[in-house]
Amino acid sequence: MAVKRAEEISIFLCEHCASVHIGLFRNGKLFAEAIPNEPEEILDEMRLAIVASKVRKASPSKGCH
Repeated sequence: MAVKRAEEISIFLCEHCASVHIGLFRNGKLFAEAIPNEPEEILDEMRLAIVASKVRKASPSKGCH
């Protein structure tokens, strides 16, 4: 199965269910949506990934996938 990569990510509070939704967009269209049970944990994971990304970018890169 081919992987679809998002060009844009949107994080928003749903007015109907009061849950945090994470939308993945490609070519301006929503193609996947996640509703995490623990949004705080997702934010912690994102912060760690961003820090790791900055460290990696500072060293020689092997490219993406």
